[in-house]
Amino acid sequence: MSKPVKKKEDFTTYFDMYNNPKGKKNKYYIEFNDDSRREYVLGFNKRKNARRKAFAEDERNKLREERRQNRKMKKLHMQNVLERMRKAEQVHIIDSEIKSGK
Repeated sequence: MSKPVKKKEDFTTYFDMYNNPKGKKNKYYIEFNDDSRREYVLGFNKRKNARRKAFAEDERNKLREERRQNRKMKKLHMQNVLERMRKAEQVHIIDSEIKSGK
């Protein structure tokens, strides 16, 4: 007399049905929660997009900071140039006064 064939519905998981051909009871079995599984699988894309967004924001902030630094350096350079020009102009005025005999 042969053993009755178990139906697929009798098994809790795919693992129990195909890896336990003799019908022995397993101590452990895997049970998936569809909502958690879906969230985990779809979460890969969400986390990837979050990393991309954070990277883009970081790059944008770096560019802003670099522009600020460039403007600051340009302003300092122009102030130095103006200061040198004023000093040169004063020296020129003093030289012209000395030459004219005032």
